[in-house]
Amino acid sequence: MPAVSLPLAEDPTYYPASQVDVHPLALQKIEPAYPDRAADMGVEGEVTLLLLVDEYGVVREASVADAKPEGWFEDSTLAAFKNARFRPAERKGRAVKSRVLIRVTYELNGGRPGTPKAVR
Repeated sequence: MPAVSLPLAEDPTYYPASQVDVHPLALQKIEPAYPDRAADMGVEGEVTLLLLVDEYGVVREASVADAKPEGWFEDSTLAAFKNARFRPAERKGRAVKSRVLIRVTYELNGGRPGTPKAVR
């Protein structure tokens, strides 16, 4: 009797960083805009995002996990990451869905906005 090859079932799990062998990696630099109002008022801060990245590297969901101070940088950060593309995470040699926490820091350089920095 010939062997029948069945497609692999889709894995619905979004794996945390501790459960993947290769972390997702942005395919290009992601640079959130420094909000004009924050720059004009000299406000610095940071936003931590939770991204759900699918097995194709597409951000399926982006949400704010933390923001300091609140109400200044969340919209800019979400806008920059919601359409970002990633090399997907890998687990046991296979591309998988993953949960990624990314912290973006907004700092002024001599009173002028710098480029916000993303740190995993």
